Amino acid sequence: MQYLKEYYDPSTERHEVSIWELIYLILFRPAEGFAYVKGHEGNLALYNLFLIGVACSSISYIIFFASMGSLVQNLWFLIPIVLFAAMIMLLSTAVYHLAAELFAKRGNATDMVLIVSLAQLPNFFLIFLYGFGLIDSVTESIGTLLGFGVMIWSFFIILRGITILYEISKLKAIFIIALPALVVMAMFFIVLLAGFSYFIMTMEDMINGVVNSPLSGLEQ
Repeated sequence: MQYLKEYYDPSTERHEVSIWELIYLILFRPAEGFAYVKGHEGNLALYNLFLIGVACSSISYIIFFASMGSLVQNLWFLIPIVLFAAMIMLLSTAVYHLAAELFAKRGNATDMVLIVSLAQLPNFFLIFLYGFGLIDSVTESIGTLLGFGVMIWSFFIILRGITILYEISKLKAIFIIALPALVVMAMFFIVLLAGFSYFIMTMEDMINGVVNSPLSGLEQ
């Protein structure tokens, strides 16, 4: 794999990589991988990368259900999982791109589809981690820790992708990645505040009803 570094040397005559070589670069040399993506966006098979991303993302959901003991032994059960993974990826793409447009010097929705799709690649290794966790309780704990490592791996891939393809700082990229979680937390806080306010109003009405009831007048 040493020859892969030549892809980014302007003096080399080889400027194209296969999809599998690109996957290798994104996983282990993301800066060079996204540099290649930036210079060859028109030549990349977007639908292939998106489908690979959906497959890797689906693996993480399948393993989650399997670890909970709720995986149905039926191939039809995989269809809604795959559709759900595709929907989450598209939704993430839309949210990330809208946020990135506030700071970006360049980039488009296609770039974000590539970034989100390629960021799913580390999920493939969860297959081995799940099997590793089936051995005993000790290795299960180790597998769980390695699973968090896979999540961090994906985070750094999407971070690198946004900084390179959208040409923004790492701090802005981190804000973009964290935005969906911040939105969910804000919505949860608003719902919690609204529920608490409704509870207080209900309690006040109940107290006022008891105070102003005819029975309270008789007791006096």
